[in-house]
Amino acid sequence: GKKLSELMRKYGFSKQTLYNEWNEAFGESPAQYRIRETLKQVKTLLLNTEMPIKEICETCNFSSLIYFYQFFKKHVGISPVEYRKSGKLE
Repeated sequence: GKKLSELMRKYGFSKQTLYNEWNEAFGESPAQYRIRETLKQVKTLLLNTEMPIKEICETCNFSSLIYFYQFFKKHVGISPVEYRKSGKLE
């Protein structure tokens, strides 16, 4: 993304060097970190608000509701609606 390009330019890192440094520091790739942080935000909104699913999708910057459902189900194993009904933060 744009911020990653800015970091590479600012510190003179190649993309691979930046990814290697990130992995070493955090034990996961930038993509894995972003997925984890996004899921944390979505789960919190599902459980702690009455916000409609569509609004959560928009708040968390998903391009479409269909993609949001696919992303959530792929990483959590159940749909956002089922997760909200379960009432538990994993």
